Amino acid sequence: MNAAANLDWLYLLGGWLLGASAVLLLFCSLFRDRNRKLRRCPKCWYDMSGTPGMQCPECGREARGEKKLHQTRRKWRVAALALVLGLTGYGIASVPGYQRGGWVALVPSSVLVFVAPAEADGTPGGWTRRAIIRYPTNWPNSRMVTVTDDTMSNETWKRLRASKLAHWQSQVFLGRYVKKQKLDLFEHLRLPPRWPVGEAIPATLGDDPFDGLDLFARGPDGWLPPPVVRVVGASAPGKTLTVELGLGAGALPMYRTVREMPVVIEGTRETLLEPRASAEDNDRVKAALNPHVSMNGFEPVVVLYDRSNQAEWDGIHFGIAYTFEVSLDGAVLLRGRGMAQWSTKPKRNWEEFAVPEPARAAVLSGRAVITIRGNRSDATDEYMSWPFDKPTAACWTGEFSQPLETRWHPGISKGD
Repeated sequence: MNAAANLDWLYLLGGWLLGASAVLLLFCSLFRDRNRKLRRCPKCWYDMSGTPGMQCPECGREARGEKKLHQTRRKWRVAALALVLGLTGYGIASVPGYQRGGWVALVPSSVLVFVAPAEADGTPGGWTRRAIIRYPTNWPNSRMVTVTDDTMSNETWKRLRASKLAHWQSQVFLGRYVKKQKLDLFEHLRLPPRWPVGEAIPATLGDDPFDGLDLFARGPDGWLPPPVVRVVGASAPGKTLTVELGLGAGALPMYRTVREMPVVIEGTRETLLEPRASAEDNDRVKAALNPHVSMNGFEPVVVLYDRSNQAEWDGIHFGIAYTFEVSLDGAVLLRGRGMAQWSTKPKRNWEEFAVPEPARAAVLSGRAVITIRGNRSDATDEYMSWPFDKPTAACWTGEFSQPLETRWHPGISKGD
């Protein structure tokens, strides 16, 4: 620790003592000499207790009313002296800060947030916006300094990141910064276009930092960072949603903004997804799933295809969750349920379901029939768990039946 640092406490102590003395002196000069009982001239403060009327016998001033004779005597010269004393104390207490940060460290934060240029932060790794002033070469200590604007801007960012600004100060400076840089925080917010009443609404936030600041969204449990948040605990019917976003560094935002976002909130979970059950939709799903029975080793399995690059999946942009049953002459041999990927294409583009041993002969007879029905409930659960990669809010709710034929297993080439 250097000698200058050892004297920091002395500067601070002296500054606080002068500041406290200034406050006491200011209070005494403005409020101590109250006049509740005595009648005094408001100009020369002569005691008029024994003088009838409103005119002062000393200076001739005539008061406008009895209330004027009981005014508090304010000593403005003493008050001015107290202000000078307070400023002196502030200057002395600021000496350690000046030694560490230069003149800008003495500027109050309430001033900086209004006058500092709202530029990008240049403190972490060099100046974002640089301008140089060079002293004349004949000066003995020629050096370069950054311009005043950059110094104030960087000092403001430094205090903001160190949580040395009050909330209103952070709100003012970051508000100016967002406006100056033409930033739209809500461009980084994704919401589902439609949602059922009474359900928590999910949202995603981009995690790209704004000059090192994080983006937050207010949810039912407080402020939450990216990537996924719940912005409303229980949604009410309407066509817009009030969303509050914030910018900050740490656990809480330092800047907040609110906007109405377009989200249609209506209906229930059961009515959220548009049903797709036309004859054309049924034919598409039938061709895409392509149900059949195959031999996986020595055991038969029922195979249904998943989303892939095959032409049968072209044009299917809705969800497919299903239940199926395999029957023979009205007797159910096997039941199951599954779901095709909504938009992504898995590495293994099929699902297989084991056939119980007692039903194997019947399933392989060539006379068994498979019936597949759309499962709206499972599709809704899948959509609501992550709606952001779903191209449409729709699902298949149709039904079809076909004979269960035996074919090659999709994981085995015909030459094996």
